[in-house]
Amino acid sequence: MEIGLKTGFSGDHLRRSLNRGPQYRVIKNVSTPEFTVSGDQVRARFDLATKPSLAGYRVGAHIDETFLIPVSDGQIHHIRASIRPFITR
Repeated sequence: MEIGLKTGFSGDHLRRSLNRGPQYRVIKNVSTPEFTVSGDQVRARFDLATKPSLAGYRVGAHIDETFLIPVSDGQIHHIRASIRPFITR
């Protein structure tokens, strides 16, 4: 879920969206993710910046995602994403 909306229905659907989805084409760059693991949860935190700019300013976002990956099968069961926008130069 992103911003309270379900954004994927399967691994294949998420892969197609990331590769060809218009919602991802505005991304200019992404910082190196910081990962932490606690039991069955993997947390990834990173920042991204968008391509469009106005007077040298861009919209960015702090992304904080938690993946539920049970050790029993090693597959992603759930992803929760928090997105906090910011303005950058």
